[in-house]
Amino acid sequence: MQAPPRGPAPLQREDDCLVGDASCDFFTDIPPPEGCFVGILGWLLTCRQAYLDGVDVLYATNTIRLHGTHIFYNLPKLISQPRLGDISTVSLFWDLGQPGFCGTYRIPQEFIGLEGLETLVNILPASLPGVRRLHLSLFGFWWQDLQLRARGKRSEEMFRATEDLLQTTLTGLVKLPSLADCRISLPFSIYQPWVEEATDTTTASGDVAVQTLWRELPRGIGSSGQTEASITGYWVHSGVQDLPKEQLFGNY
Repeated sequence: MQAPPRGPAPLQREDDCLVGDASCDFFTDIPPPEGCFVGILGWLLTCRQAYLDGVDVLYATNTIRLHGTHIFYNLPKLISQPRLGDISTVSLFWDLGQPGFCGTYRIPQEFIGLEGLETLVNILPASLPGVRRLHLSLFGFWWQDLQLRARGKRSEEMFRATEDLLQTTLTGLVKLPSLADCRISLPFSIYQPWVEEATDTTTASGDVAVQTLWRELPRGIGSSGQTEASITGYWVHSGVQDLPKEQLFGNY
């Protein structure tokens, strides 16, 4: 067994500017609304020569953050294929939950749960052919009863279900030939019972002792003769805090 690589750099999982929250100053020193509309793309669009000189840098050196399953599914229709190939670093945020449950809404039916996840990961190679660093954050209540039943404690049932979820995700990730750094974030309602079972630990504080866990690729993944990713493993992170503290202790 290989030793895990050095711990990953911290992840900025929340970008409240995207939803209009009052913490935009975290990302820019310019107060809203002006700060919301000033960026490198605006600069590039002011001058044709600036665009010609800078568009490659825009796609190849920046972290592209995509919130939502529908926009990712239609990415090849929104960005030209050469530019898709230039994208090297991506953060994807996919809500796979049931519409109308615990605040989720307007989720296309075809992108819900494990079937939706399989649909999305299967188009990763065509949508992000040159990606090298990928952060995939999953959230939502697609296992409604299980996520509530397993809240705040170890769960062998949740462990098995999560292992199947990770296996489904990896079948798409290993088809990315340039991938070198892969992180998967799971919602807290799934991550806590899974990681405590995976590491044989138990906490009573409604939190977890292990915030990120290195996993080696399981045998057989990517062995079907298709192009394989260059990764030997991946990081699993504690992601969206989707259960309030009172629910973790059963008071809801």
